[in-house]
Amino acid sequence: MVGINQKFSPTQSATASDAQVVCLDKGFSWLNTEHLAFESPVDIDWTTARPIATMPCTVAMLVNDEAKLATLNSEDHWFATEFALPEKQPKRVLLQLDGLLTYAEVYINQQLVLESSNAYHSNIIDITTHLKQSNQLAICFRAIAPKLAKKHPRPNFATRLINERNLRFIRTPILGYTPGFSAPTQAVGPYRPIRLICEQQISIISSCVNAQLIHDNSGALSVDVCLELINSYIADAYLVVLNDKNELVTKTALNITNESAHHYRLTTQLTLEAINVYWPHTHGKPERYSVLIEVNEKDSSTTSVSLGKYGFRRIDRVNPETFALKINDVPMYLRGACWTPMNPKSLLVDASQLRDRLLWLQSSGMNMLRIPGNMLYESDAFYELCDELGILIFQDFAFANFDYPESDEELVDSIKQEARHFLAKHGGRPCLTVLAGNSEVAQQASMMGIELNHLNNAIFDQHLPAIVSELAPNVPYVRSSPSADGIPFHSGNGPSHYYGVGGYRRSFDDARLFKGRFASECLAFSHVPEDESLRTFFGGEIIPPHDPRWKNAVPRDVGSGWDFTDITDHYVERLFEVDATKLRTIDQDRYLNFCRAATVETVERTLSIFRADSTQGRGALVWFLHDLKSGAGWGYIDALGRPKSSFYGLARTAQPTAILFVDEGLEGLAIYLAHDGSQALTCDLSITLVTAEGRIYEQKQQALTLEPRSVRRVGVDLFLNRFVDSSYAYRFGPRAFTNCIATIKNSTGEELLQNIYANPTETHQLNHDLGLIGTISMRDDGQYQLTLSCKAPAFYVVIDTPAFVPNDNYFHLIPGFDRVVLLKTNGNQSLPHGRIRALNTKNSYPIKLMDAEKK
Repeated sequence: MVGINQKFSPTQSATASDAQVVCLDKGFSWLNTEHLAFESPVDIDWTTARPIATMPCTVAMLVNDEAKLATLNSEDHWFATEFALPEKQPKRVLLQLDGLLTYAEVYINQQLVLESSNAYHSNIIDITTHLKQSNQLAICFRAIAPKLAKKHPRPNFATRLINERNLRFIRTPILGYTPGFSAPTQAVGPYRPIRLICEQQISIISSCVNAQLIHDNSGALSVDVCLELINSYIADAYLVVLNDKNELVTKTALNITNESAHHYRLTTQLTLEAINVYWPHTHGKPERYSVLIEVNEKDSSTTSVSLGKYGFRRIDRVNPETFALKINDVPMYLRGACWTPMNPKSLLVDASQLRDRLLWLQSSGMNMLRIPGNMLYESDAFYELCDELGILIFQDFAFANFDYPESDEELVDSIKQEARHFLAKHGGRPCLTVLAGNSEVAQQASMMGIELNHLNNAIFDQHLPAIVSELAPNVPYVRSSPSADGIPFHSGNGPSHYYGVGGYRRSFDDARLFKGRFASECLAFSHVPEDESLRTFFGGEIIPPHDPRWKNAVPRDVGSGWDFTDITDHYVERLFEVDATKLRTIDQDRYLNFCRAATVETVERTLSIFRADSTQGRGALVWFLHDLKSGAGWGYIDALGRPKSSFYGLARTAQPTAILFVDEGLEGLAIYLAHDGSQALTCDLSITLVTAEGRIYEQKQQALTLEPRSVRRVGVDLFLNRFVDSSYAYRFGPRAFTNCIATIKNSTGEELLQNIYANPTETHQLNHDLGLIGTISMRDDGQYQLTLSCKAPAFYVVIDTPAFVPNDNYFHLIPGFDRVVLLKTNGNQSLPHGRIRALNTKNSYPIKLMDAEKK
């Protein structure tokens, strides 16, 4: 990379109070040309360029021809805009470009100021001497195709996941080159913000802040900031820490080192007492503190510099033999999903949409997201929101599956700078919980037969961990996800990728036998979207699953003779004892409903098994969150942002307090009561056994206390004080009951939680008169709620409300045990409407509005 005065390092949010930040996000034009048609912007007639509405953007957003999206890397793409300097003349102007895809040349007033070849670099350059009152910024993104065609030495091992093997030499996202699960849209353009930083007195060269919980409510804070004063000198400087109420916690003099004329290094290390600890949202409040420095200059002026918000927490392994984690000395069940871009075509998302999505995940009980190495680093706003909301991050560096060339010095230097840029911004964030060198590199090599003593790579074993220890010393690092001391993809002392239940078609007993304590990937299926989404994807119709348009969105391992529809079909047959192929042939609608029921059941059962055994820490992150194509992909959320059935299975098992059912064979049906709260929960547990017709067979209630941050096992037989063959493992006669209802109420009798267990084989016998009733009313807080009841047991009940998203779905309903579900608007201001259906009926039932006089 070539640039002018590139001494500046990106920081979390460090800005001087006298600086003005100008976003260059309007007035751009775009022109695509043949490769090397123009050497510089001097040669371009900009009147032929196309105006574009806003920045940042990618070229894919500007191209309407789907076929052209796969050839964007063979052309050059030019962007340009005009800008003026602020009225108050700045003493220094920095140009910050947070992401350029990928081989980019940046020109100010037709002068080259930067050449960048790494999409993950955050470039900050001093352009003061190049500026006039009116200026032009032009950026050329050169074609990648010639770079891909360049000859390189053969790798030690290959991968079919990525269809361009020379991408291992290029630091750009592999999305668009992974035909097994993403569209062939190639990422080109300025996909992150472009800003002018207009400075008057102070330039921030670099900053590093680390906060660490020492013990109880005592925290260590270290600060290391390098500044340059413009035509001035420092008299003294202070560190200021404020709490979330903006109250002063401490003000401490900083150590000042005058490293050269106007360059200063400000440092301190101190201990703060009586602090509020940072917790993931499921276990407490994500408390943060604002950290600032005040600089008093010798001319008596004072400038404050905000360094961002930080939280005090400590991360440790429960023991060296596993990758179970404890945070603030509490073993954690960390659950959530592998994050994928909300908009894979543009790689952009509106700030309010991102907040809404993360709030939704928070309310669904997820306390961790993983950014996998085959995706790309997320936006600064994403990490800031996760900090605020108490959602933890398992971050892979952006490497996946390739044999990366550790001996390529230029590439390795670029990778080091990439890691430094990312960690300079985010290494001190309290949400950052795990750093992994890559995704599946060691696994890929091992599966290709490389001997274990030849799996090392200096990038992941030396360079990245050294930078992590410097810039993120409080965050655990693993060389790869998955990893272990022996076979990398076997369970051991690193994170695992668990596909026993799922891709390898194992039974639920395999999940109980699984020894890995942290599944950083698991439970991948072809998840079928709802009918409304399918009609949107396929031109108003629901096409058959063998249609090429349907198959295009179904994930597969390239070169294999099966895809993930076969995995979903396997569990349809295992759970419901039906012939999936025959069902798909004669009744497509019912087949799709079985697929939805199978994935939600499989996800909920498996995650219940994992959480039941989580008192010593565990992790389970499903693969993955957002679909990258329109259809039945891996995503738990479809390409329109609507939850699929499996999302609700994940959400039910992820709640801070949850009721989990585990079939333990001859030991009976067990109920596990998981409680993450910091305070004990005193409640009444009732267990009700119900017949196939919906009549109560047996019922018992008992007071109990759930200890803080605990998982309590309740055996159904023992709770009822007699053997009832609750799991129907002994089979001494016909089954007397088919369903088990567990309900938790507080001391006033208010229902807190309810969950219903049903054997899937007993859930799909058709009944044409379930008597499903759904009535909508408005709560005091203005939110709509839907109350559901039935005359006969209804299984995998689905609420279909086009303008609203229910907070629960695909659950069972038993007569006399009404269910209340909250409805969240998707932005539409209309009244809720829709229908209710269930797996064991072909009828659907209208949702009714409660009469005004009954509200």
